[in-house]
Amino acid sequence: MKNRAVLKFFLIYFGFTITSNFVHPITPAFLQMIEAPSYIQGVAFSVMSFFTFLTAPFWGKMGDRKPYPKMIAFGYFGYALGQTVFAAARSVPMLLAARTISGLLNGALQVNALAYLISVSDSESRGKYMAYYAMLQSVGTCIGYFVGGSIGDYSLMLVFYIQIASVLFLGVISPIVLRDAPGRQLETGRINYQEINPVASMFTSMKKVDAAMGVYLATVFCFGFAMMAYDNYFSYFLRDQLGFPTSVNGYFKALIGVIAIIANSTINMWINKHTDVRKSITVILAMSSVSVAMMVSFKSVLPFMASALVYYTFNAITVPVLQVMMMKDEDKNQAGTISGLYNAFWALGRTVGPLIAAFVYGINPLYPFMLAAAVYMLAAVLSIWNRFQYKNRKPRLVTE
Repeated sequence: MKNRAVLKFFLIYFGFTITSNFVHPITPAFLQMIEAPSYIQGVAFSVMSFFTFLTAPFWGKMGDRKPYPKMIAFGYFGYALGQTVFAAARSVPMLLAARTISGLLNGALQVNALAYLISVSDSESRGKYMAYYAMLQSVGTCIGYFVGGSIGDYSLMLVFYIQIASVLFLGVISPIVLRDAPGRQLETGRINYQEINPVASMFTSMKKVDAAMGVYLATVFCFGFAMMAYDNYFSYFLRDQLGFPTSVNGYFKALIGVIAIIANSTINMWINKHTDVRKSITVILAMSSVSVAMMVSFKSVLPFMASALVYYTFNAITVPVLQVMMMKDEDKNQAGTISGLYNAFWALGRTVGPLIAAFVYGINPLYPFMLAAAVYMLAAVLSIWNRFQYKNRKPRLVTE
């Protein structure tokens, strides 16, 4: 039963990972087409991530009270609405309004998709499923970038139309195909003001966090910061500084997807089975920092791109390792709350990183990458501290 539920979830979510990446390779060209300033690439994404951060704990609590499939479907519809407004945008305020909508509603999908996967898997298979989850994201990104970038050379708007229609379809079928885990106990009672208020919800959830989980969440924040400071301007750099067409963006990310598939099906599986993930994450984060530093030191295109491929390999490994660490030794019944906190700090990092990168890019196009390298190294240092915290940890999650 559980294997069948996981398979259905993976099939539907795989469709989303493909369609959600259709627009990414064409976004730099779209922003140039409507003559948006360069900083909007980072600011618009930062706005979306900021509202995801604010609402992630709320969506986690909603997921503890409502069937996950319904919350996932709501997230799909919200994503489609945000992309519709983004496609129609022809000014900075409208672009920011579109990203605000996406940020407010997208958390319903991201938080509850992860919580659903946790709820329908047992502790022994969870690490494997998390690796598959990350692998599907990598494969979907690979296909999505390739298709979206290729179509974008002919029509930017057609990419938007295909994406929006596909996501709406996924929203319709999700509550029909997916079912909550058998025996899952939903929380009851009214949702009080603190749970409706996103800021209050965040602080309420943080009261359940001990010092060890707090440093873990700080590491997640740093990873989100560094990843998006880098990634949000890498595609823009290829278009703005190197003059590559949208198809090259698509082909390169497709290649990265293939590398990520290989890394997740080999290296990541080995890490989960044969190593202490809290020790391994330090090495992975440090090597991410080193690979980015090497990339900015090169003056020619070929070694620059080769270093980027090395970086993306480590990046692909990082996400599932952090996700396995998230639920390691935690209370499964608190999956929604923990997933909400994880996504909140992940989104907060993805808010601050692109925002700072947006403005340092205007000073020097290489500064976002140098910033990412520094924050990756900070994350590695935090992970060392966190590992020693977990060795001596007693209360894992305080329940009230």
